[in-house]
Amino acid sequence: NESHPTNIALDVLTLLWILFLDDFSGYACIYLGKNDIDYRRAVAWHEAMLSHCPINLADLINPNASSADELWSIRFDEESYIQDVRQERCRMRLEVAGARSTSTPQEATPLLQQVQEGDVL
Repeated sequence: NESHPTNIALDVLTLLWILFLDDFSGYACIYLGKNDIDYRRAVAWHEAMLSHCPINLADLINPNASSADELWSIRFDEESYIQDVRQERCRMRLEVAGARSTSTPQEATPLLQQVQEGDVL
């Protein structure tokens, strides 16, 4: 419902800009000075850093610290996971799905239920 040709042209240019921005192997990467390998390397680094970054930095703060040198409490368990001040494994910003799963289901209404014949979906 554009009333002026200028608005139509701007809408078309906006759509083209979004299309090219989504194309990481094309104009967006050329504009950013990156290629596909650089992008993959950056994604790998971000994934590695987020997988070792605690959700709450307070988990690493020593509440009994009397000086700046004692403030951080960074310890690792035998599997090289960061432990919080309670000596439990810290929750990280990026974790493998199901890493904290238990043998009992934690979900009250599962996403996948058995469908019986005649049920309306």
